Amino acid sequence: WDEDAGVWVVNLAGGETLTAKFLIAATGYLSQPKMPDIPGIDTFEGRVMHAAKWDDGYSMAGRRAAVIGTGSTGVQLIPELAKQVSDLTVYQRTAIWVLPKMDFGFAPSVQRTFARRPVTQHAIRRTTDNFTDLIVLIAMWKYRYFKPINKFAGVVAAVHRFVSLRDKKLRRELTPHYDYGCKRPTLSNTYYRTFSKSNVHLETAGIDRIESDGVVSKDGTKRVVDTLVFATGFDVWNSNLPAFEVIGRDGRNLGKWWRENKFQAYEGLTVPGFPNFLSL
Repeated sequence: WDEDAGVWVVNLAGGETLTAKFLIAATGYLSQPKMPDIPGIDTFEGRVMHAAKWDDGYSMAGRRAAVIGTGSTGVQLIPELAKQVSDLTVYQRTAIWVLPKMDFGFAPSVQRTFARRPVTQHAIRRTTDNFTDLIVLIAMWKYRYFKPINKFAGVVAAVHRFVSLRDKKLRRELTPHYDYGCKRPTLSNTYYRTFSKSNVHLETAGIDRIESDGVVSKDGTKRVVDTLVFATGFDVWNSNLPAFEVIGRDGRNLGKWWRENKFQAYEGLTVPGFPNFLSL
């Protein structure tokens, strides 16, 4: 913030400088990838990618890949990678609750009804949106008040796992050891089935270190890979709030000020000492 000129001075990565009366940060909280702290990660000589910074120009066809992370991103990514690579090893620290996904198409007659009477499509959209919001409220935010519902969801997930996987050892390793709702659950019709493929392996012993040509588990097992894929989420607290350095009035650093004075903003938008700055 330039107090004398009453403007924000924005320094771009390429060296260019911009000035603006208003500065609006719409980067969100999930914008800075979190890289895992694993011994030897810098020695790996193959390709390293984070799911949030995917390189579309890099072909996964025929690769020997390893995916680290089995959260919601991993659940989406793993089935698709398994279709392309020659060998895929999935490193799981904590199993995730996976429910079946109610995913189906609308018949042409229904689509014609939507076109003739848009209110029908709007009604269905509103119903599904409200239902999803209600489920999130019950399963995560108000978990302690709806334990029977969450236990039922856990049963549904267990049945889904049983139907999808015939291997008892795999089912046991992919079974969460915490109640449904304690962590973010996810939806997928393909995640569990992927582990039945001959080119997909699940490792649950934990990672000891990464070497130049592969990953070594704590039980001594080494998987030789040429591509490491991190599905390890985002660094919310240390890098995303804010996602770039913001220096306000009197040299006040927004990230440091927030951590020293708790995260606060008037109406969730403006912060004292940062004129004309809006955080969305």
